[in-house]
Amino acid sequence: MDFILKYWAQITVLVGVIGYILKGYWDFKIKKLEIKSTLVFKERLKIISKFYSCYMSWQSHVKILIEHKLSIEKDSPELLKAHLQAWKDFIDTFHKITLFIPSENKDFSELKVIGVELQKAYFKFSENDVNKESIKVEVETLNKKAIIQIAKIISYFNKEFGIN
Repeated sequence: MDFILKYWAQITVLVGVIGYILKGYWDFKIKKLEIKSTLVFKERLKIISKFYSCYMSWQSHVKILIEHKLSIEKDSPELLKAHLQAWKDFIDTFHKITLFIPSENKDFSELKVIGVELQKAYFKFSENDVNKESIKVEVETLNKKAIIQIAKIISYFNKEFGIN
């Protein structure tokens, strides 16, 4: 007790210095975490918007190819090249977005299945002996399902980010 009474000023300064150092350390940690979460948030938003735009681009290429095949019956190399590029872009962003979505998310799994079904439908459409109108309807139905799944994925991200 004598020690505290004798050196109370020095003890107060020491406690203040330790408190200041701890405050600086925690402020640094919080700022670092804030910057990291902000960067992740921006990256997620960027990949979501790119994913959606790539899907819409690919979907429009599928529609153009279907209309082209219904009217001409012959594949255009330029259209096929554009379609394949749109498909590659969609798949690339699809793989990038999987980094941000938990594997147990059923909406994303369903979107994967829809994407594969859309590609199969297009390849069926390439065959000459199939009913092209029924495949066109199938593709349109799959596209509607895909849009619903994409909306659910965007809703998932909105909930995660606290955006209403």
